[in-house]
Amino acid sequence: ARGGGPRPLPRSTTPRRHQVMSSDLNVESIGALIPPSCVFEELPADLAVYEHVVAAREAVLSILAGHSDRFLLILQPRLGPSDQADGESAADAALRLAADAKAACDAHPQLQLLVLPTTTDATPSNEALRSLRRSLLALNRHGVAAAAAFADTITPQYVSDLLAYACVPASSAMCELVSGLSMPAGVEGSAAEPERVATALGLAAQSHHFLGVSSAGLCGIVESTGHPQAHAVLHSLPAGGNKLADAAARCSTALGEGGLSGGRRACTSACASACDSACASACASACASAWVACRTAVQLAEAGPQGGGGPGPAPD
Repeated sequence: ARGGGPRPLPRSTTPRRHQVMSSDLNVESIGALIPPSCVFEELPADLAVYEHVVAAREAVLSILAGHSDRFLLILQPRLGPSDQADGESAADAALRLAADAKAACDAHPQLQLLVLPTTTDATPSNEALRSLRRSLLALNRHGVAAAAAFADTITPQYVSDLLAYACVPASSAMCELVSGLSMPAGVEGSAAEPERVATALGLAAQSHHFLGVSSAGLCGIVESTGHPQAHAVLHSLPAGGNKLADAAARCSTALGEGGLSGGRRACTSACASACDSACASACASACASAWVACRTAVQLAEAGPQGGGGPGPAPD
């Protein structure tokens, strides 16, 4: 330009609407997520609930650490289309199962009962988060310890204060979540790959930085310290596969090689699915029978051949 002034910058030849359309090309919409603090205000817990949660966590930890010889029985109600058509909510289904299971477990004091509610919402939503918290509150207020299975790093912020137990799949992202959880947590995977589960458990024991949401609903970077009570959960194999006991031994060996054997256990799956009193009673009776068989095998092993006190054959 004349006069020695600065030349104007050339205008972009790309229309603004094209710049906007370079992102979210396959996103229909993004809805607002209600802050956890708002859900807490809508569905608050009282001191009695929190005392029950703390006591249930201590009971679960005692079992997982081997200080108690009780069995951990986790039940999840099946809420099908017919139940929803009858107007039964997830909270109602969880309470119905809890009542049936408690009656069954009363006859078997060696069982520690946990109920994992079923959500009726297949699509994530604010109402689904409310429904899950509503179910967990109802369980705790009726004296039943609650559990949850997490598949993302956001949901725990809404319900973790009400849980005695949580389980997550053995993936790196979810193990980062476990590293910051407050309740006993299981890292679950197939008994066909116990070493993979052990590796994931090692990740959960470490400190991490990962993306999450604060109680105020703000996106942030979570810095965790590592979970000292996380454990491995091995699910059953199809017929013909390795025995769960063998898989647990392999997982324990892998944990020892990774320097994580102290205070950590490889537990075979004790989860069950039930929908009525008959199912709940059957699950409780099956676990009680397994408990008796396990205790008998341990006693025989401790007594040794002819009660000589030496080591007997390892229980299967």
